[in-house]
Amino acid sequence: MTTGKNANGEWGETTLVEFVTTFTGIKNITENSIKIYPNPANDYINVTCENTNTIAVYNSIGRKIDEFKSINTDIRITTSDYENGVYFLKISDGRILRFIVTH
Repeated sequence: MTTGKNANGEWGETTLVEFVTTFTGIKNITENSIKIYPNPANDYINVTCENTNTIAVYNSIGRKIDEFKSINTDIRITTSDYENGVYFLKISDGRILRFIVTH
């Protein structure tokens, strides 16, 4: 038996609660279909992917902070002005990938 303090400052038995979150709208991708490096990023990330024309960057609360039009398979995104944290790339075909910025 384990005891702990709740949000009201009261002591009592603790209960283990497990939360499971499912994601919708995120497609599975293959390892070779897209590459993001370096990850974690400092000043930039390189994105290599095929069959895309737009890449949007979202912060961890879902706000779009950048968008890039790609005419080839390689693009370099400057991250030096981004805050430290988790970001998401949304590719025009619906794929979503995560990267981290640390300065």
